[in-house]
Amino acid sequence: MSMTDLIREAYIDPIRSVMVVDDEYPILSKLISGDDVAEENDKTRLLDVVKMCRDPANNWMLDVHDGDFQGTGDVDNLHHSDLLILDYHLEGNGDDGKGEKALRVLSSLAQKEHFNLVVVHTKGYTDLGADEGYRAVFKDIVFDLQTSKLFPNVPDKPLNKVTDAIDAWDQEQEGILSELIDCISDLDYLELRTTADSPMKLDENRRELIELKGRYDARPSDEDPTLDTLDFRFLKWYILRKKGEKIALKFGAVDFSDLRWSTSEKSRWIKAGNLFVVVVGKDVSTGELPAKLLEAIEHWNPHPHRMLLAKLRHKLDEHGFSFASDMLDKKHMQAGWLRELLQCKEHELEDRSWITTQNHLEELAWRYKSELSQYLANVVRNLTSAGEDLQEIEGQYADKDILASEFDIFKSVNVFNNSIPVDGSHLTTGHVLRDLSKNLYLVVTPACDLVPGRSKYNKLDVFFQRLYPIASALQKDSDTVKLSEEQILERCKNLVNSKKLIFLTIDGALSVYASTSKPFNNTNPNLMSLAIANDGIWNTEKKVLAYNLNLSLTPPQVRSCEYEVVGQLRYEYALHHSKTSGEHVSRIGLDYQN
Repeated sequence: MSMTDLIREAYIDPIRSVMVVDDEYPILSKLISGDDVAEENDKTRLLDVVKMCRDPANNWMLDVHDGDFQGTGDVDNLHHSDLLILDYHLEGNGDDGKGEKALRVLSSLAQKEHFNLVVVHTKGYTDLGADEGYRAVFKDIVFDLQTSKLFPNVPDKPLNKVTDAIDAWDQEQEGILSELIDCISDLDYLELRTTADSPMKLDENRRELIELKGRYDARPSDEDPTLDTLDFRFLKWYILRKKGEKIALKFGAVDFSDLRWSTSEKSRWIKAGNLFVVVVGKDVSTGELPAKLLEAIEHWNPHPHRMLLAKLRHKLDEHGFSFASDMLDKKHMQAGWLRELLQCKEHELEDRSWITTQNHLEELAWRYKSELSQYLANVVRNLTSAGEDLQEIEGQYADKDILASEFDIFKSVNVFNNSIPVDGSHLTTGHVLRDLSKNLYLVVTPACDLVPGRSKYNKLDVFFQRLYPIASALQKDSDTVKLSEEQILERCKNLVNSKKLIFLTIDGALSVYASTSKPFNNTNPNLMSLAIANDGIWNTEKKVLAYNLNLSLTPPQVRSCEYEVVGQLRYEYALHHSKTSGEHVSRIGLDYQN
């Protein structure tokens, strides 16, 4: 299968319903009431839409809206369709001016949980000509889906030199400042601002700066010394700042961190939040819109994993009910799972419910295992079949700074494999606790010994294993300086399969810890035993109170300390550490003499 076929499977085949929003189209309510005033050519155009939806290749349901939104409710309902075909000018005053209604619709859809495909089918700004009219609509949408982007002000000293030079330049060429600002188009400004947050980081040979650089090189430098000594770096900075100020009102009210767009003549598209929109001129027939949408999505080049998840969503929409029926038909299994829920105690209910949910999700995964695996494999085969360098393929889907951070990639993948978000309501094997001194400890007591209610004293005796920050733990005796990130990564890779490393997300940061103080020296785990109050059930802040008997004092004293649950290992990894620690705690050879 080609990549085009695979993208069609993930994004076009799932379309079942279409909403068309155009103020010139007749709508059913007005046709019934007799209030319809649509012209015959508009009815003909709508008939083309009906034919497109009824085409056996599409087989889509259709609804039509005239864009007369009385409140937010109408706009909110638009995301219920799988594809929205939207006219840009809905104000009923022709095809010129900013399409405020359409922009409001697009911004609203971008913020929805549902992924929205939109084709803006427009005449563009008719007073600008066809091609420039489409460009203007496209530009409006790109700007409206982000907040104002300004470069910082030029420092005072170079600013004075630049303004003096421009004043002198203006004596020779009146209005030169406006001309210099117009050397950079609105969209080129966005490209430059997206590339760097400081103009000093921008290469003066960039395409977007060629015209400005040409005007600078042709300046009348012989007429005034300030023009002769004018530094292009600061002129560039000044003009970009002024350009940003000039277009500040074009921006919208909401920022989308994943905003991307293509100005390609072949396909003008924008991706923001949960919105993908392609701008198509009305010189393109209605029947061609599905092909134009597919072409735009292919040009977008969605990440293979995004395609996989889109495919999964489609499978759930298409076959979710039959899957549920098949699962529920396993009546003995469902009876057993329900009995476990009904018989568990209140503090166990959420944990037990999650286990039951996981069971259903596992069945779901097995149901679609073969089909989804084959789909992703076909995507990868298409990526690698052209013999393209693997690094170049990776570069299509991740920024350079992401790919350059090998340690973060290493940590991210292993954190996912090694740990899960903190789960449950009481301590169990694999929970990671932090004391007031920020030291971390792993619960290694078997889960069966941590079930609340086992002790009549309302406490649990729990074994903890100390965890050590990776930078200090990997330091060898022969090392004379602090380890670099590259050295830490290399040593982590040497140990990653030795079961001596633990990968966690602590307070939102990816972290690596060692299970012993010196993994390269084969040191033993550092274990301690504490009595945990309240049967190990933590409070709303995920904190528990521990008691420790200090025998070094006379008389011995019990010290209390509060611990916070900050991480959790997947059960299979937690089980390993529990087993390993148990071997160190247990004793053999009771007749041996010290």
